[in-house]
Amino acid sequence: MPRTFKSFVEMENFIATACEKAVKKTCNRLLGTLQELIMSEYYDAFEPKQYQRTMQFYDSAMTEMLTNTCGQIFMNPDKMNYPFSGRGWSWDGVTQINAASEGIHGGWTTKESVQHMYWDEFENYCDNNALKILKEELKKSGVDTK
Repeated sequence: MPRTFKSFVEMENFIATACEKAVKKTCNRLLGTLQELIMSEYYDAFEPKQYQRTMQFYDSAMTEMLTNTCGQIFMNPDKMNYPFSGRGWSWDGVTQINAASEGIHGGWTTKESVQHMYWDEFENYCDNNALKILKEELKKSGVDTK
């Protein structure tokens, strides 16, 4: 059923609120996909024998609103802390993100691991689905873009 507004300001406020809500929900849905890809394309592609997973990499996938109508999904290097153990080399969040993007797991690279590019898969998913998801969320919020 079409909605009727008593003023332009009322309509403007409704659309602004609906858009903000739709962008937040779209970012959260895309974040869920990124987390699924981290599991399938990163964690499931390699079973460590020398260390236990901390899940810091998974937990560093985040979303935040930059403005009322602009959100981002990203990997936060500050959420990862891999202290130097006295052996090997030190590792930080930026190194982890870059290594994982190339299929490197805990400093190890295998023929299998380099076939799993979680971030490339995520970008492809977003290219093919983000707009469709945003339109779905806008419709749920009361703004049908047809």
